[in-house]
Amino acid sequence: LLRGGNPILHIEYQDINESNLKKLFNDNIILGIDTNGSKIIPPGKARSEKMEPSSLIFEYIDLYATPDWRRCLSRDYIRDFELDGYTWPSVEHYYQANKYKDDNDFYKKFTNQNGNYINDMLLVKAMGSQDGKYKGEIVRDKKVPMDKEFYGFNQKGYLKKANKAKFSQNEDLLNMLRNTNNAKLIRLKKAAPPELYDELMIVRDELK
Repeated sequence: LLRGGNPILHIEYQDINESNLKKLFNDNIILGIDTNGSKIIPPGKARSEKMEPSSLIFEYIDLYATPDWRRCLSRDYIRDFELDGYTWPSVEHYYQANKYKDDNDFYKKFTNQNGNYINDMLLVKAMGSQDGKYKGEIVRDKKVPMDKEFYGFNQKGYLKKANKAKFSQNEDLLNMLRNTNNAKLIRLKKAAPPELYDELMIVRDELK
């Protein structure tokens, strides 16, 4: 592209992610993290995945032998961890809660309080959504203020912080993450292109 006679460098979104800048992954090995991930499809063979050369599958035997690894590594997966003085059922609970950290009562609704927590992930996400509605009903009062500084740098910081707590406090999950080796991790989404799982690869590198 040219503007005023000067070339403009086109930069892909992925190029500015920390995991890409630090070269934390191999582009020839792509693994998809998915809440509804298949239990039986080998690493590199599921939707949007890649394994080149195919002989590298032998480096992922431990991962292949682990049930539900794609689901367990997702941020929706229910597994308690302690962070900021509370117990959180999942990374997603922590992520959504911090959009409304200035309202302590609403914030605490996302926590695990003596075994009581919201286990409907669609409801969790709806509570944190812009309109605060779930199945036509209001699940968050409009008076509950969203943190104006949540999106951007802080948003990724919360995800990194929660993932690090989740994996450092659950050894079996940490072993799964380590068994992804240096694969490029992507987050699979319904009706949307996959996105680079930047914060998960950063945590993998920090906990290796």
